[in-house]
Amino acid sequence: MRKTIAVAAALSITLGACSSHSSPKPEASPDVSARIDRIRSQGVNGTTVFASFLKPVGDCDALLAHIHAEAAARVGPYGLPGYGNRFGGDATFAATGTRAAASTGATSTAAAPAGREGNADGGSSTPFSGTNNQEDGVDEPDIVKTDGRRIVTLTRNRLNVVEVNGGTSGTVRTVAVGDDTFTPSEVLILGDRALIFGTGYDPNSGGGGISPMPAGRVGSVGMPYYGGNAATVTEVNLSGTGTPQVGSTLRVDGAYLTGRMVDSAVRMVVRSEPRDLEFVTPQNKSGEDRARKSNEAVVLDSTIDDWLPSYTLLDAKGTKVASGLLTDCARVDAPTEFAGFGSLSVLTFDASKPLTDGDAVTILAGGQTVYASDANLYVATETWIDPEQQSTTTRLADWERNFSTSVHQFSIDGTKPATYLASGTVPGHLLNQFSLSEYDGVLRVASTKGTPWNTQEKSESVITTLKRSGVALAQVGRVGDMGRGERIYSVRFAGDVAYLVTFRQTDPFYTVDLRDPAAPKVLGELKITGYSGYLHPIGDHLVIGVGQEASTQGRVQGAKVSLFDVSDLAQPKELAKWTSSSFGQTGVEWDHHAFLYWPDTKTLVLPLMEYDRGVVTNQSFYGAIVLRVDRSRITEVGRVSHGTEAPANLGQTDCRKLTAEEISKSSEANYLGGGQVALLCARDQVGGAIGYECYRMPNAQFNANSSTLTVPKDGRIEFCTPTWNQPNPIQRSLVIGNTLWTLSQQRLQANTLATLARTARVDL
Repeated sequence: MRKTIAVAAALSITLGACSSHSSPKPEASPDVSARIDRIRSQGVNGTTVFASFLKPVGDCDALLAHIHAEAAARVGPYGLPGYGNRFGGDATFAATGTRAAASTGATSTAAAPAGREGNADGGSSTPFSGTNNQEDGVDEPDIVKTDGRRIVTLTRNRLNVVEVNGGTSGTVRTVAVGDDTFTPSEVLILGDRALIFGTGYDPNSGGGGISPMPAGRVGSVGMPYYGGNAATVTEVNLSGTGTPQVGSTLRVDGAYLTGRMVDSAVRMVVRSEPRDLEFVTPQNKSGEDRARKSNEAVVLDSTIDDWLPSYTLLDAKGTKVASGLLTDCARVDAPTEFAGFGSLSVLTFDASKPLTDGDAVTILAGGQTVYASDANLYVATETWIDPEQQSTTTRLADWERNFSTSVHQFSIDGTKPATYLASGTVPGHLLNQFSLSEYDGVLRVASTKGTPWNTQEKSESVITTLKRSGVALAQVGRVGDMGRGERIYSVRFAGDVAYLVTFRQTDPFYTVDLRDPAAPKVLGELKITGYSGYLHPIGDHLVIGVGQEASTQGRVQGAKVSLFDVSDLAQPKELAKWTSSSFGQTGVEWDHHAFLYWPDTKTLVLPLMEYDRGVVTNQSFYGAIVLRVDRSRITEVGRVSHGTEAPANLGQTDCRKLTAEEISKSSEANYLGGGQVALLCARDQVGGAIGYECYRMPNAQFNANSSTLTVPKDGRIEFCTPTWNQPNPIQRSLVIGNTLWTLSQQRLQANTLATLARTARVDL
């Protein structure tokens, strides 16, 4: 059941006393009581879990008994350790986590090609670049997609479909796909169907979840925050020449982590936290014992709905057509050792068919990194640490020595739901999706020993090879002693070779031979200044590295591109490099989708922000750098910028602009200035304005403050601030035929590949 907490009925503890429940205190069953005693006898506050396997618990009764025991044994006077007494989680609108990736398992010496994707389903025969996926064959969602005849973008809560013909643009079709409750972040397309992913806020949710919070933070009873995070996927029909048609929407309690598509099979990964529970807090030490007992009763009174995510399926009109628990209890796997109160779910859809509830499988563990091949999906879960341990120096040292990451393997077969197979563990922590790679049935994992928040002098990076043996991902081999006192900055697996970069003052570029998984070997080490934050094999035994140049003392000095020769793995060489003329950086370091290499012309395109150190001036550059990569040198061909010139259709909107007379003096809208405008939009209008950043004002607030205008129930007010004259960084680039297209939040622009002359501009 979903619990609602009224302020008048909120539990409180004053002067060391704790109020009791109005209903009798629930009693734990004998089995649960025995488990609670066993967990407590093992010292729940002194145990750090470094590895675990998963196992099915059974039906909902057995699953709830398992959760009751784990939570009741750990709950204290201030709620659950690390979670506090949260009466409503913060609504987080940006997807967290690390992008997942996939490996085909086929022999490869180059990265997944970012081009030559002509003849895609429903697309064009003209060669075009696709998303820069980690491996070929597994598509990753992004903010822009193309099939060679149209470009689909996500900007400012709107899906734009731009028809293209060579270097010119045709019809632009736009539909709103987000509002004040949902911010779309990524899109996948298959033919004329698009799936849009993101995290939003569900006002109908029973709470934001008892999200983890820093240890030592003490919560207090206060105003409830209704609603919570909702991982969302929406289907859109792109066919025809009119406005794209928004179809069904699925909302799941939690945050969207990542998605992947193989053929038409789509996997969506959601991370969820338990619902808010009615915990109390003492005001002084004398009330702690009663508070602990009261909170234990709250745990034992909770239902399975309080701990597992639910879903809501809406039709195109926003009408609820189905809802309930996301996962059948029999398909929920729990770790053999406690790994926190959160859960991670994998949903499966067929992109060629109408949206469903996702046929999910769930594990009772968090997840930071997700990796998928065409046959298996892996979830990496870092050590669960009881925050009450954080005050003990010896325990901190123990974490540094023993911190580990569990990796759980799931089988994925076509559009069938995922099924759990096996688990294993590796020392330390992972960097991102590129830390994992599956090849010939062996999982290779790169990690840095120690905790992710502290690099010790004795830290080192290792590569571990794992292979399934029953329910275990058993270690096959391991090689280490890379980057002593440093951490991994980038890693790339290519067939039976790995390239790895660590950094502190200089950049050791390592080459690792993985031909024998039982005996991996470090073959070469190249020390150069700076570091590579992203590595991209381009064939012919060449690897591009993108990152930062640095002094010999390790002080970064600006963007850097390196070309490595790995023809002799024992003697890797830096053949050429390019550095920015002044302090700058490229988003490729943290977002590999921003990287574009077009092999036909050996052209490399990167977003670049360049400015004097610490100072943004009129000479600062926000755009994309175009480089030509040859074995002997990396040449700057030119730069592309979207500039700050006013759009020809500045301010264009399908909504009605409000006049000063319609805005009450007490309304927030009355304080707009500097070219800001207020819009009144109907439900079926896209909203926004060309050259402006718009956000929605709650209708109730506007209606309460305005005496001259009432917003219809299905309408909305948007406040818009001009942004056309502000820096407009380029986020993505792609190639269609002989044209380079670049995307920013405000614009889609076409330039010829040969001369970089601008041929088209679409203001979004």
